[in-house]
Amino acid sequence: MLRQSRSQKQGAITRFVLGLLLAAVGPASDAVSAEALGYYQETLNVSCNNLSICYLNFPPVPSPKNVVLTKVNCRINANGTNALYAPVLGTKNSGGSNLGRTSFIGTPVFHATLGGVRVFVLNGEVLHVINATQIPFVAIPISGAPTSFSAQCSIGGQIR
Repeated sequence: MLRQSRSQKQGAITRFVLGLLLAAVGPASDAVSAEALGYYQETLNVSCNNLSICYLNFPPVPSPKNVVLTKVNCRINANGTNALYAPVLGTKNSGGSNLGRTSFIGTPVFHATLGGVRVFVLNGEVLHVINATQIPFVAIPISGAPTSFSAQCSIGGQIR
């Protein structure tokens, strides 16, 4: 007969109990949503061809929650030699009017040229509070109005 030490028995019991708990709860993605854990993230991809400012208007913050944004990450594509200016994170009310609360995100960094299109990346840390039903947005200004101009941005933080 095989003898187990006390620590081996405790380890086996712990694995058995954890297995039962995981089986009862199901897959982690079904068990708890990101919002239930307090995390918030939205991603948008927009085309801004022939515009001098690219606006990414994210969905409104669900009521009765508030969001504290801490990260903004963007990939910006533009043809030509147009200069990118400082992007900002802002807030609009539910009617779409700018509330004047903006946060400087950082300076886009040139990454590569792909097929004649310059690619920039932006990884910014912010502290920006958005209340229930308000709309977060990112505005990316550029000199001129390039014929090929697009942005993909993600915003993330905590929802309470």
